[in-house]
Parts: sequence; C-alpha cells; structure tokens
Amino acid sequence: MLPPVLSVDRCSLRPAISSQLGACSRVKRLKSITQRRHASQTPLTKFWETRPAANYFAAEASVDARENGAQEYSNHSFGQFPGKTGAATPGGKTLEASKFKLADIFGNHVFSLFKAQRPYLWTVDLALKLLEDFLTQVKDGSSNELGLFSLGMMNVCEVSKEGSTVLELLDGQQRLVTLCIILAAIRKKLLDHGGEEEIALANKISTRLWQPKSVDEDLPARPRLELKRYDVAFFNQILRDPSAVDGTSGPSSLQTSTQENIWRNLQAIKGRLEECSTQQIIAVYKYIINRTHIIVAEYKDTEAALQVYRTGNMGVGMKLAPMDLLKADVLEHVQLEDQLDVTNSWEELETEVGREVMSDLLSEYLVAICLGKRPRTHTELEDLNEVFHASWRRHIGVVDRETDTTAGLWFTKEFLPLYARASADLAAYKLPGTPNLREVKGKVEYYLKLLRRLPGRVRDGWMPAALVLAVECSGCDIEVKLDVLFNLERLSWYLLLRGADINVIHRRFSQVTASLRKQGGGLKKANRVAGLELTSEEKDEMLERLNDPIYKKSTWNSIARPLLARLNEYYLNRNDQGYVKYDIEDLTVEHIMPQNVKSGSSWEKDIPDGNLRQQWVPKLGNLKLLSVRRNSAASNHDFEQKKTHYLGKKKGGQANVNNIPLTDKVATLDKWTIEELEERQAELLNLAKFCWELY
Repeated sequence: MLPPVLSVDRCSLRPAISSQLGACSRVKRLKSITQRRHASQTPLTKFWETRPAANYFAAEASVDARENGAQEYSNHSFGQFPGKTGAATPGGKTLEASKFKLADIFGNHVFSLFKAQRPYLWTVDLALKLLEDFLTQVKDGSSNELGLFSLGMMNVCEVSKEGSTVLELLDGQQRLVTLCIILAAIRKKLLDHGGEEEIALANKISTRLWQPKSVDEDLPARPRLELKRYDVAFFNQILRDPSAVDGTSGPSSLQTSTQENIWRNLQAIKGRLEECSTQQIIAVYKYIINRTHIIVAEYKDTEAALQVYRTGNMGVGMKLAPMDLLKADVLEHVQLEDQLDVTNSWEELETEVGREVMSDLLSEYLVAICLGKRPRTHTELEDLNEVFHASWRRHIGVVDRETDTTAGLWFTKEFLPLYARASADLAAYKLPGTPNLREVKGKVEYYLKLLRRLPGRVRDGWMPAALVLAVECSGCDIEVKLDVLFNLERLSWYLLLRGADINVIHRRFSQVTASLRKQGGGLKKANRVAGLELTSEEKDEMLERLNDPIYKKSTWNSIARPLLARLNEYYLNRNDQGYVKYDIEDLTVEHIMPQNVKSGSSWEKDIPDGNLRQQWVPKLGNLKLLSVRRNSAASNHDFEQKKTHYLGKKKGGQANVNNIPLTDKVATLDKWTIEELEERQAELLNLAKFCWELY
C-alpha cells in the first residue's frame, strides 16, 4: 500500500510516477480516505520547492524559480506511515518509496548530486520561508507534541563512490542544501551562546553534516551532501568548520551562482536566528530532526529514474533536456581550473543560438551525424555520451575516456560552436560561407525554406546532411552547395511520395550524411555524394507516385499543401518572376470537384460515374491552393460558383487574381469534366518533371 503522503502530495509525487506504480485510481481513493481519517487531527504544514528550483538544468537560473520557489499547501495531518513501498518501473527496474525522518537522512545516508543537476537557486526569501515555517511550529519552545512536517519527496539512485554507497540526488537538491545551511547556522548559534549541553548538541549537529569515520563499518569521513566539483571545497568548509559561517566571503570571492546563493541564504538565516532564544533554537533543531519527514523514491538504476522523472507530468517547471546530460558529461572531461570557463562558454552559446536550437542539435542531429543512428529515448544517455566521445575520437584519434581532460574543452570551444551556429543559420535560412551576392543568397534562402516546409519526418534526415554541408564542407564551391540543397529537397520529396517509413528515411539520409562528412571540403560535385541523387528508376517512380492519389496519402497540410506551393512557385520562377515564396500557413488545399457530390448537382451531371469521380477527387489535378478565407467560402458549390470564390471581384467587376497561377488558370475554364482533369493532371506532372529534373 502506498504511504498516504504519496497520495496527497500531488506536486511532490508526479502523476507519471503514480501511473508507473499502477496506482492512479488508488491515489484518488487514498486521498479521500486520508482526508476523512485525519480531518480532526493536528495540522501538518507541507513545504517543498517547486519543480523549477528542483529540476537539473545545469546553470540555467530562472525567474520562475524565484517567484514560485516555495508554495504552502493546504494543511493536512497523517497518522502512522507505512515504512516502505516497492514497485516495478520501466524496463523491469525497481523503485522503493520510503518515508524518512530527517534524523535518518542526516544520520544514516550520504548524498551526492547527479551530474546534470542545475545550480542551487533558492533565494533569501525562500530559505527564510522554510525557516519561518519551522519557527512557527515551535513558537512556545517545545516540539514534543507538534504535528509532522512533510518536505515532500526526492528522487535518488544508489551508486558506489570511493568504496561506499552514496545516494545520488536527481531531485531534491534545493531542499537538502537549504536544510544543511539551517543546521550549520543553528550549530554556530549553539556554540556561540550555549553552555556545555548546547555545545554537545552542536557537536552532534556536526556529525549530521559530516559523516564521521567509522573503522569497524569501513565508512570514510565525508560530507553528508557533496556538491559539484567546483562547489565542493566551499560547501565542505561550511559543513565541517563552524567558524566558516562567519567567514568574510563576498561576491568577489564566490565563483559560482550556487556559492553566491548559499552564502546569502546562510547569512540571512544566521541573522534571523540571532533574534531567537537558545531554547527556541534547540526546539527548532529537534523539530527538524525528529518531526520532519521526507519521502525518498530510490531507484536501482539511473536510467530508470531518469525515464520516470523525464516523462513525469510536472505541473510547473521544465523537463530534463538531453543537452543537460551531455553538458555534465563534457564537464567531467575538463580540468577543474577550466570548468567555470567551459560552463560559461556553453551557456553563452546556448543564449546566442537559443535553447531549442541547441536541444534539437544535441538530442537529434548530432546523434545522426556522429553515430549514424536514429536517436532513441531508451538509449538517450548512452547516445549522448557516445556523441561526445565519437566526435573527439574522430578529431584526435584513440583516447582514454577515464583520464582525458582535453576533450571537454575542445568539444565546447571548437566543435559545438560550429554546429550550433550552423544550426541557427539554417533555421534563419542562411548557409555559412555563402558569398554576399543577392542572387546567390536568394537561392540559398529559397532552398532552405523549401526544406523547412517539408513534414517533420524527413527533417531529421535532411537536417544532419545540411549541417555537415554547412560545417564540414564549408570550403566547397557555392554552386556545389546549391546543387546539394536541391538534391536534398528532391530526395525528401521522393521518400515522402513513396510513403517511406522513418527507418528507410534515416538509412538513406545517413548514407548521404556520411558521404558528405567523408569528402568534406574536397567535395567537387554533388553527384559524388553517395545516395544523394535519384537513380533513373527512382525518378520514374517519383513521377508515378505523383500520378497516384495524393490527398489519400496525407493530411491536407502534410504533403498536398507544400507540394502545390512548390509547383506554383516553380511555375512563377520559370516565367522569370523571381524566387516567389508563399507563406503556406496562409494557404489551404481545396478539391475542385468536391469529395461529396450532392444528388442532382452539376458535378453529377458532368461526371455521372460515381466511381470515376472518387478516383479523381484525391488526385493532384483536382487539388488547388486557396487562401484559408476563400477556401471556406468555396465549400461544395458548383463549379461556376466556385470560380467566383477563387478569384473574387475587384471594384468595377475586374477579376482579382491570387498570384497562385495554377489556381487562377482553373478559374478561366468554362467547365470541369474528366477532360479538364486529365489535362490539368498532365500539366502538373510535366511541371513536376522539370521542377525536380525527373528526366
């Protein structure tokens, strides 16, 4: 049975975890039972950090974390908690959710931070809010008869470090660091203003902040909570040395945002405790240790923990991004003295190109480029790690993963900026190294817009190839690059029209990407890129697919809309009207002969064979582009009425053309029969043949 606190603390236990435990219905039932059972008992204040302050986005401070860092929820109280519950997690891994007093947390366990944990972000207001909640509970100076205080839940994974077991924090850093700060400040207050008993209690607090060495249990002396490498020395000093609380550290001597926030909060908490009596402080300490609880969700496997945590339906905050995991792995291969510089470089690059661009690059495109494989959620950690090491091996040769400390610097300073900026350029329809000539820049922009317009399932194919073209083929002639872009678009359309699945798309583009990467700046002709150009058979097949029903194979905005836009643009370009580019979001696809023909209509009269009508309705020749507004007006009217909606009328009765030539031409016809359908189908196929050079 799940502990009652799990069923009520909705913001602490995300619905995804409840579903993984198979307990969604039980959660609702337990909540109702628990509320009725304990309605008359002592209130329990529940306090925990919100998800923005708890997630592990490395070095991304958020205003939301300051505004929403602490929330006080409705008062509840609970009777006896079951000690532990276990359940299966994805992949057959095991999760154990246990309830602990903080006496257990700070007495029997040692914690470290998961490598992708974000900085400590709690502000002075949030830290003081937690302290004030504790002080409110013990305002009479006693804690014996007080209700329980819940700090929600934290997610950990058991790991082995330096020969002993450590619980690695995936979620809960903000609360645990703040508790350490409060305990350190209490210890200093007791040492400064207490007698013999107070000093003994302060010494006990020291063992809660710093695990003493135990020879018989083979336990080394170590901090109860170990922060990241560049914050370890600073935080360890506070945990181990009571006098460090009175240090002279200030903004100039603090190296990271974590250190700055810890120091500010420590001084604020210390100042607030100066207003309290020794009796109050002792009562607060006992209340924290004996009456405050936290649920610990312990996973036996890091990937299982991350899988549940990533996919959790969190009410606030941001989900774990793959690039945060990669960043943490990169920092492990950077010398300590360079880590801050590398961190700052990464963050500046992320700000420059945008977090979304960086995330797509690292989680999708570089996996395809460096590993030649499709990114998969269940191998995400391994893929990201291998991207880093594979790119370094290609650059330098064989490398020792365990001892190398130069790979991280190279990856962050040289490799990643090239690809990140190229990715941002491609998103802005630019290709690095393009000559500053209007006509050339116009062609590059046009081809990239054509590619961006395509459905997402081919984007994961052409985008890695385009990135390699931008970064590793930067020295190639611009005409070669334009030829590659043209062929990438044609290949994308071929794969879409033949209905290729995602695996076929990946294999074909992977061949193209690998060939581009191999030739690099030495690429002389696009036809030397393996898999890029269509064979004669594939060109014939593409024309055959274009002659098949189009609308049946896709939704209106997946294939039919960009296809018609492409053919209209080619028609205009061929007639020397420049690189006309439609905003296809303002366009919609309409059937000239409607899908549903009313009995007795002119459509039934002109094409009486119902089966023949159904064969032609989804074909390219029966489709046209309209503005969204005009499409809704055209509807299922007869052909003569539709023509009026296609063109509209200017003042004076003149036709108002759309500058969608293949639509405007339809409006010049007197009727729409099988003969007109066949003629238009042949015209559009001929356009496609020359547009994509299918000859």
